Amino acid sequence: MRSRYSRLLRAAVCAFLGSLLAVWAVAAGTLGGFSAATVGNPTNNAGTGLLAISHASPTSATCSATPTAPVTTTSCSSSLYPPSVPASGTALRSDAIANTGTYSGSAISARARVAGCGPVQLANSVAGGTNGAMLPRNGTTFSPTTGPMAASGAITLNGSTGYASSVASTSEPTGPVVIGQSVYGLGIWFKTSSTSVSPLFGFGSNSLDTTGSNDRILYLDAAGKIGFIATTSGASTVTGTAAGVPAYNDGAWHFAYVVITANKLLAGLNFTITIFVDGAQASSTGSGLLGSLASYSGYWHAGWSPIGGTPRYFTGSLSDFIVDDSGNAPATIAANPTTYTSFDANRTEQWPMNDSGGAFDGTTTAGTLPAGTTLPTGPSDPCTSIDIAWAMTNPAATVLANMTIRAAVVTAGWTIISARPGPGVTQTSTITTKRDTTFNTYVTGLIIYAPIQMEYSVGTAPWTVSFVWGTPAAGAAATGSTFVIA
Repeated sequence: MRSRYSRLLRAAVCAFLGSLLAVWAVAAGTLGGFSAATVGNPTNNAGTGLLAISHASPTSATCSATPTAPVTTTSCSSSLYPPSVPASGTALRSDAIANTGTYSGSAISARARVAGCGPVQLANSVAGGTNGAMLPRNGTTFSPTTGPMAASGAITLNGSTGYASSVASTSEPTGPVVIGQSVYGLGIWFKTSSTSVSPLFGFGSNSLDTTGSNDRILYLDAAGKIGFIATTSGASTVTGTAAGVPAYNDGAWHFAYVVITANKLLAGLNFTITIFVDGAQASSTGSGLLGSLASYSGYWHAGWSPIGGTPRYFTGSLSDFIVDDSGNAPATIAANPTTYTSFDANRTEQWPMNDSGGAFDGTTTAGTLPAGTTLPTGPSDPCTSIDIAWAMTNPAATVLANMTIRAAVVTAGWTIISARPGPGVTQTSTITTKRDTTFNTYVTGLIIYAPIQMEYSVGTAPWTVSFVWGTPAAGAAATGSTFVIA
C-alpha cells in the first residue's frame, strides 16, 4: 500500500517538474523573464573585476589609479592642455586614456568637468586683503620657497611680457592733510643680473601695461644703479648714481626701501625722497621737491612701468612688495629680514609673493576689476572668455562641445562621457580651446587656473576612480592646471 502511494507521489512530482521545464522552454533565452546577462555570474563582476585607468600625455609621465578605497582620487601632474589659448580654435594636444583593468567599456560609467576656474592671484596679506590681490600676467613663474628670507617666496619675470598688477584701484596720498609731517614707505626685495633698464614697481592709472599716468617708479638703470621717479613727468627723479653707490644687478637678493617725507607748510608742500638699499642710503642726497605728487586713483604694478617714455619690464625675481601709506612709515628699515617682515602693522599693502600659483581669484577675491566688472561673473570674467571643446576617439565620444569654461563650472557641471574604452584599449582625448566672443582685453596675459576632473566608476561609490589635473583648493599647487590667455 505504502509502495503504491510512493509511486503515485513520485509521478505527481515528475509531472509538475515537467510542466515547469516546459514553461521555461517556452520563454527560450529569458530564464523565466530575466536576461541571461543579469542572472548570470560572469568572471568580471563587481566581486572579481578590476577598475584601472591610466592617462599619458606626450609631454609628461603616466598617471594611473586603481580603486583602493570607496573613492580613489589621484592628482595628476600632467595636463590635458598646454599653457596658451590661440585666437582661433586649434587642436592643442592628444592625450591617451587607457583602460588597464578587466571591466568592459559598457560596464564602466565615466564623466568629466572643469572643477573650478579663476585667474591666479598674488595675495595681499594685510589691509587690502583679497580685494587687493595682484594678478600676474604672461611670463610669470611662481617660486614659493626661493625668496630672500626663510620660508619666503618670489615671482620670476621674463623681462619682456611678465608683470603683475593689483586688482583694486587705490588713491595714493599726496601729503599731510594738516600742517605737519607724514612719512610714506615703499619697499621690495629684488634679484637680477640684467643690464637693461628695469622697473621694480610703479603706480599707474591703468591696470594694464599701457601708458597713462605713471609715477612712484623704483627702477634700476642699465648699470644696475637704483633710481626713483616721483612724478608722472619724470622730471623729479632721485638716483643713486653717485660715487660709492654700488650696482645692484649682481644676481644677489637686495632690499630696496623708498622713504617719501612730506612736510605741509603754510606756503605749500615740501617732499624729501630718500632711497635705501639693504639698510644703507643709496641716493647720494635726499631731494627736496617743491609742489605735490600727482593725485589720482590707480593700480600698483610689480615688474612693469614706463621709464623715459618707454614701457619697461623687469628681468629677475621679486619678493615681498610693501606699501605703507599710514603716514607713520619708518624712516629707514634695516636689511634684517625679520625686521622687514614685521616692521609696521600699519602698512597698507603687502604682497609676499610666496604664492604657489594655485590660489585662484574666482573664489578668493571679491574685488572689482577695471571697467567696473566683478568676478566671478560679468563680461570681463576671464573664464567666460575661453571656449573649450573636448572629444574622444577609440571609441568616439564628445565630452564638451564649444562650451565656455565658466559655463562648464557653474551651469553644466559633470558631462557624461558616452563611450568608454574596453580592457586593454587606449582612448585618445583631444582638447581644442579658443577665445570666446566675450573676450575682453583686460584678460590678455592672465594665468587662468582651470583644473579638469575625470571620473570612472562601476556600480556604486566603492568602485570609483577620479583623476584631477590640479586641485581647485585655494593655495594648492596648480601644476597642470593653468594656462595663459594669449
